[in-house]
Amino acid sequence: MIGEWSRKISNQICENQNEKEIIQYGLNQLFWILLNFFAIAISGVLWHEFCFSILAFLEIYFLRPYAGGYHADTEIKCCMIFVGIVNIAMLVRKINVISLDCMFVIYLCFICVIVLFSPVDNPIHPLSKVDSRFYAKRSRQLIFWYSFLLVISIALRIMVLRDSIIYTVLIVGISALAGKWKYRKRVFVL
Repeated sequence: MIGEWSRKISNQICENQNEKEIIQYGLNQLFWILLNFFAIAISGVLWHEFCFSILAFLEIYFLRPYAGGYHADTEIKCCMIFVGIVNIAMLVRKINVISLDCMFVIYLCFICVIVLFSPVDNPIHPLSKVDSRFYAKRSRQLIFWYSFLLVISIALRIMVLRDSIIYTVLIVGISALAGKWKYRKRVFVL
């Protein structure tokens, strides 16, 4: 349905086939981003975690493309997994089952995962060596700034920012590990 809307709009906007494909791709991405955003925002309202949900969405939105990781086979599956994972993060935050000390240890572990494994390359669209180095550098820069914001949020006692950063790194780190597992080279010895 979203692909059909993108096609109709791109057909009305321009006539050049190359431009149509670019516009169609951009519109398709925009629709999915907006769908994810509204689904996360509605979930945040339902959980009474609106600020957390928006912060987590934005933090994941900026870090995930550079860190790479698991890619679902379809866009709707991707949307459902993303919304589901953020909802699980809101649930865990809401019931507060993990101590702060444990959260920091988990945070440090997943920083290491992201730094060591990013970008997790999708074999369908592999990155060049130059792009891979750029993405790795960018993900490390974002991790540095997220960690800096984490320290500030702790100093200023902004718990929603603190938690959103911790859960973002956890989610992106898990995605990186899942991507490494999914895209591993399988060697069979007979």
